[in-house]
Amino acid sequence: MRDYVLPSKANPVKILIVDDDANVRSILAQHLSHENCACITSENAFDALNKIKHTDFSLVISDVMMPGMAGTELLRFIKRQDSATSVIMITGVLDIGTAVDCLRLGACDYITKPFNLPVVRRAVDRASSNGSFLSRTSTINRSSRRRSASNLVSSTALSKK
Repeated sequence: MRDYVLPSKANPVKILIVDDDANVRSILAQHLSHENCACITSENAFDALNKIKHTDFSLVISDVMMPGMAGTELLRFIKRQDSATSVIMITGVLDIGTAVDCLRLGACDYITKPFNLPVVRRAVDRASSNGSFLSRTSTINRSSRRRSASNLVSSTALSKK
């Protein structure tokens, strides 16, 4: 599967889709690419951190449960580095405690699988109507965010050895 799905319109919104299920990544990327979104996919949080290091995303859609690093840890990292980045969490397990935790950590929405695409589209629209990614102009923390992502990936890789 390709990691990038580009829309046909100019000035697309950049969305990172993180899920260990290739079908979920593909379906979301294809659906959202028709909505003026440039979708980039990652199969796990470590790959997502590497992509975040090199690209400024307006929105991240992440699975909660993934091998290696959980989506909640990815959410924590994203919000520490750039609180303006919107994050939508998706999961196949309905757990109210996890949903509350994700919202407290700064997720703007929490969607359970199997989801229908109009629900995802509405969540993306809500994230954009909050002004999180349509009016973002902060560039001050981008280089430090990239360094932090690199450090987190390096330290996490070392701790796994």
